[in-house]
Amino acid sequence: MKRRQAKCLHVCIDLARIGLLLRVTVVEMGDELNKLESLLQERTAELENVKRELDSLGFSISHDLRAPLRAIIGFAELLREGCADKLPPESKRHLDILCNQAQRLNDMIGSLLVYSRLGRQPMHVTRVDMKTVAAEAFTALSSQEHNRAFEFNLGDLPPAWGDRELLGVVWKNLIANAIKFTRQNPKPAIEVTGDVETSNLVYHVRDNGAGFDPRYAERLFGMFQRLHPEGAFEGLGSGLAIAQRIINRHAGRIWAESSPGQGAVFHFSLPVRCGAEMTSE
Repeated sequence: MKRRQAKCLHVCIDLARIGLLLRVTVVEMGDELNKLESLLQERTAELENVKRELDSLGFSISHDLRAPLRAIIGFAELLREGCADKLPPESKRHLDILCNQAQRLNDMIGSLLVYSRLGRQPMHVTRVDMKTVAAEAFTALSSQEHNRAFEFNLGDLPPAWGDRELLGVVWKNLIANAIKFTRQNPKPAIEVTGDVETSNLVYHVRDNGAGFDPRYAERLFGMFQRLHPEGAFEGLGSGLAIAQRIINRHAGRIWAESSPGQGAVFHFSLPVRCGAEMTSE
């Protein structure tokens, strides 16, 4: 009997020790988790501050550069209008280059301002009729293309949650991209479709245009990146970067597939659930 009691006492002591060790371990783990959470919050706040500073710096630089640039453009145009007929051909060509490149720089600064504002613009999340927004974008853009007849196929697009104005910019930029790169095709065709997947809505813009080398697909979404010679197609190379930033703010993703001469298809996805994942940055 005494042996049994001693054995029970020994087991109880061991269990008490184990319980104490477990409690100490849980407390230590809790402390470590709290430290990690605090560190994560600090790093997140630092990153947000850096992002805000970069956006502010980009906006300030873009805004402040415009004033002297406007003066350059204005005086160059006055010089071209008043003296072009008095200049030798080579000097006139140089003046034309000056005016054109100054205007191009002004347009690039404008694109940088748009890109910068996207990081600070408040989002007004509502249910968006994506088919209507895509149709409006194509109608507005195709009306500017004189003497061009498009085959435009618009499928049934699932509605999404997001900022209607910003998503309208995405559709405008993607469809404008398709219109631009089908310019050399006598029968341009653009197809817009959408699907509902498990947790995402996925939209597609397909064209039969020039296409691009898939090895450089990621470069498409860089600011002022171009995969074709500058003179081959108009534009600055900013539309896709702007579209990507908007999609990122909606907690989505954008990507592209293509082969040279075989057209291209641009995809973007948005979360099915109403804007809880969407960011204010």
